[in-house]
Amino acid sequence: MSRRDDFAGGAPARYLLLGATLFLTLVGLVMIFSASSISDVVKQGASTYHLVKQLIFIAIGLVAAVAASRFDYRVLQRHSMAIWVGALIAVAAT
Repeated sequence: MSRRDDFAGGAPARYLLLGATLFLTLVGLVMIFSASSISDVVKQGASTYHLVKQLIFIAIGLVAAVAASRFDYRVLQRHSMAIWVGALIAVAAT
């Protein structure tokens, strides 16, 4: 058994989480397309305006997720107080 299978339920749990994420993403895309296609034809001239926009955000999120999965988060432990204060300031600013 590899070291990666020792954590969080092993490979089956990872595939279940990946499958659920993909399913919910696809359902969300269908919902966005069905809710906005008619108004997009009238306003934008193309029924896929919001669908393409959402696909771009999904691609950006996928790249960010892959980068975050490769990052050793324990490095951030030294800077945890500064990160916490920065997050508190960001919340207060909004």
